[in-house]
Amino acid sequence: MALLLDEGDLTAGADDDRAFWQSLNGTFNGPVGELGCGGGRLLALFDEPNRLLVGIDADPHALRLARERLPGARLIEGDLRTWRPADTSVPRAGLVIAGGDLLPLLLTEADLRDLFAKAAAWLRLDGHLGLDATRIDAQLLAEAIGDPEWGSDITWHDAAGRRIDRESRLLADAEGRPSVALLQIRHRIDGEALDERAPVPIRAWQPAEVEAAAAAAGLALVEQRGSSRMRWLLRSHHG
Repeated sequence: MALLLDEGDLTAGADDDRAFWQSLNGTFNGPVGELGCGGGRLLALFDEPNRLLVGIDADPHALRLARERLPGARLIEGDLRTWRPADTSVPRAGLVIAGGDLLPLLLTEADLRDLFAKAAAWLRLDGHLGLDATRIDAQLLAEAIGDPEWGSDITWHDAAGRRIDRESRLLADAEGRPSVALLQIRHRIDGEALDERAPVPIRAWQPAEVEAAAAAAGLALVEQRGSSRMRWLLRSHHG
């Protein structure tokens, strides 16, 4: 089951990263690719004449929104865990982006290394990977698990003018995996509970773990911004 509800859910409260992504626009040449492109909000920031945009995502609903937003983009429905750039003959990219808090959805070191290996294989020599993910403190995650109450995330209004509130909570991981919790999301429409989505496991990756996995794939950290997020730019040195 998808975690999110509609286009408002895919975009609401998510514009604080626009300046970072827009600042990358002049750092590369060639196509732009996105791992986990969702509704195409980030790819749209790189939409320019004669530039190929390529996105991959497993959510068909989100991809429908992306196709409406970016009719000229090449959008692929696929699971990042099994997809390889060579599988769909995508061109080498000057920039690959991984935003929208994709990293917490990766639960093992093998998954993390595989994501960076895919990005490196997709990039041109000296291409760049842009990364943006919440820096989750493992201790705070453990404390949040102990409070099962729902917390308010964001609020927006749909096309009919109804107020939609998204709430979430963290639950203990039944498998007891290190630094992993279950994220559950629900929505309210005009104050009335609409649904409770099935919990999804997330992991609190630490910056040193992420940098080591990137380095193993030939991606060197060249710039980082801010302290509350891993908002990084990495350069490829693969052949």
